[in-house]
Amino acid sequence: MPSRTLLQQALSLAQQAVLLDQESQFADALVVYQTTVGLLEKVMDRVEAGERRRRERGQSTSGGAGEEEGRTLRGIVRCFHT
Repeated sequence: MPSRTLLQQALSLAQQAVLLDQESQFADALVVYQTTVGLLEKVMDRVEAGERRRRERGQSTSGGAGEEEGRTLRGIVRCFHT
């Protein structure tokens, strides 16, 4: 499954989790949040692997959209792990 599709799926799940939270269905919301974090971690792994491959080929990875997405995803996942 493409990374963009995983990101869209994670966003949809996060929205569902928020709705469950608002309805005081906390146990269900937690499960959905955890699934969301798992999807985000998969995307992060892919982004980081792509950056590694580019570095190994001697290509620049600085300033690219992928690098920015990776930083954003790491920040989001860190919030869920604290």
